[in-house]
Amino acid sequence: MARSDWDVDLVHFWTLDEIVTHLSEPDSLVKYPFLPFADYSIGCYVWALPIGPNGDVRDSVCTYGPPLHPCTASFSAFITSYLRGEDLSPKEIEHPPRLHWKAQ
Repeated sequence: MARSDWDVDLVHFWTLDEIVTHLSEPDSLVKYPFLPFADYSIGCYVWALPIGPNGDVRDSVCTYGPPLHPCTASFSAFITSYLRGEDLSPKEIEHPPRLHWKAQ
């Protein structure tokens, strides 16, 4: 998916450049201990792979809306659900979504 493109459900899968940009921001993994790979509606919330305390990237998928909430048990389960058109939106959102997930 090209930068700034999204599907009919407003889902955008990040390009490798977008992921690298996120990871290269100062203290990004301290503030956001996850590896984002897709977002909904220009960053209302993101889907991400959590990063453990040892720096290992977990296979489970979470949503960040904030905070992190479990979504699927694995990346492959996420892709399967996405291709089936299943609802992958956060089940709990502590606060209403912000315009951009990095805005604080």
